[in-house]
Amino acid sequence: MITEITTEVDSQLMSIYSQIGIDKPSNHEDIIQFVSEDVEASTNAEEFTSEDVKIAFRRLIETYEY
Repeated sequence: MITEITTEVDSQLMSIYSQIGIDKPSNHEDIIQFVSEDVEASTNAEEFTSEDVKIAFRRLIETYEY
């Protein structure tokens, strides 16, 4: 199910990818799911900002072990 949050997160993630100079990752849909769930859990879903998306994206990256 595509929600307004998911649509906005998708758009903002594409902006992040562009800013850091990478192509859309093959696991983009998984990233959208993680970031959307994190935003919903940690913010007011009706008033989240691009900073909330950036923080959620950072949390995703921090979950990966290298």
